[in-house]
Amino acid sequence: MVEFFGEYSDDCKLDGAKKEKRSGLILWSISTLVFAIPTITVGIIYNRLILAFVVLAMIGFPIIIFLVFPPKNILKYNNANRITLDNMAATRTGSVFTTTKPLKKVKKVIDCGKWYYIIFKFGDITNAWVCQKDLIVKGTIEDFERLFEGKIVRKIK
Repeated sequence: MVEFFGEYSDDCKLDGAKKEKRSGLILWSISTLVFAIPTITVGIIYNRLILAFVVLAMIGFPIIIFLVFPPKNILKYNNANRITLDNMAATRTGSVFTTTKPLKKVKKVIDCGKWYYIIFKFGDITNAWVCQKDLIVKGTIEDFERLFEGKIVRKIK
């Protein structure tokens, strides 16, 4: 059994925020393109191209501003989680929730040097579980890596 518990470091929080921002920007870009093509087509057909761009700007501008300039108070959040891993399942316990997922649903584990991101199937970095290496309270890093042998991707800076 391996267990991580404690509050994440500021570096870990910022890295997660950057990854979420990048994922959000990709999602925004795809959804805007899906919406933009028919809107611009209708605007061209009805000779209202300016109207089409105004509608797109009204929808896209607030989202882009949020993604480019995320809230500055991200470091104030207390995101202490208890993540417990055994041979069969992973359990994450926060202040108001508990989630358990089987280890066979782990797609990959990204090693970022001082922490890991556990990525489950049908998910990406925006819902990854973060295991900061210096917050390990039970087990060892070797035990952790043995649980996810063959699924660890090293992206150490």
